[in-house]
Amino acid sequence: MTRLAILLIAGAIAYGPALASPFLFDDQTAIVDNARIRSLAPATAWSPPRDTPVAGRPLVNFTFALNYAADGLNPAGYRLTNLAIHLLSGIVLLVLVTRFSPDIAFAVALVWVVHPLNSEVVDYLAERSEGLMALCYLLTVYCSVRALDDRRWSIGAVGACAAGMLCKESMVTAPVLVVL
Repeated sequence: MTRLAILLIAGAIAYGPALASPFLFDDQTAIVDNARIRSLAPATAWSPPRDTPVAGRPLVNFTFALNYAADGLNPAGYRLTNLAIHLLSGIVLLVLVTRFSPDIAFAVALVWVVHPLNSEVVDYLAERSEGLMALCYLLTVYCSVRALDDRRWSIGAVGACAAGMLCKESMVTAPVLVVL
């Protein structure tokens, strides 16, 4: 079995039971009471309401609107999306670190995927902002590393960084990391 398959299976085993959980805490205001996710129209889906966990995070609000369009207020669909985002982050981390050491890359990615400190990204739906930002951050770093060999990857780095800025404010540190 490949390392990628093991990584995905480990994530599914770790977070599969969470798919049956209800909306929790800030999920109520970010999703259930958020009328702006009821439409995919750019004027509403990309304009999150103030004083909510998605305020100032239009890409996160838009992904909630996509979930709502696909399955209404079924928490399992939102959690499955969060799990997919988290697993994609693990895959990007695996590929990024593999450039240095395949064995270390697998260990790092596996810890990332199953570590309890990352469980809130799947279990707590309003934390999609954190999961999307992490994915964009890792993609920014990955594309920046690839840009050392081929400058065309710079476009991907800038795009991933811009997308991350639409997810969470802490993404502002990514350009600093890339420069360092």
